[in-house]
Amino acid sequence: IENQATGIVPVMKLLEDSFSYANQLGQRQGAGAVYLHAHHPEVLTFLDTKRENADEKIRIKSLALGLVIPDITFQLAKENKEMALFSPYDIKRVYGKDMSDISITEEYNKLLANPAIKKTYISARKLFQLIAELHFESGYPYLLFDDT
Repeated sequence: IENQATGIVPVMKLLEDSFSYANQLGQRQGAGAVYLHAHHPEVLTFLDTKRENADEKIRIKSLALGLVIPDITFQLAKENKEMALFSPYDIKRVYGKDMSDISITEEYNKLLANPAIKKTYISARKLFQLIAELHFESGYPYLLFDDT
């Protein structure tokens, strides 16, 4: 719902608590992973939840994180270009499909040119640099290559 969602962190907190509740008869804590598309507008907030010095309000301790990365992201990083982060709400409204159901690599230029799709921009290289830093700090995020 446009301008009504509270973001991904509260949902991640709920999932973390739910997985903790589903333990193995008290022997082992439940576990789970959440994945987010690299071109989601909250990708930086998502990754910050695993930082060692993250605010406790957003820090995710036991939930594993994964990032879905399409080929276009690598291409943009290689060319040292900015990458667009697309509003999932707008994609659903305009295309009638969830963001996860379209190929961002194939549709990237159309999404970029469409004024009905809200976008923000970040450096593709800086995203990969952040991923490398977080791997060193926490071992996360897991990486899922969307186009392979």
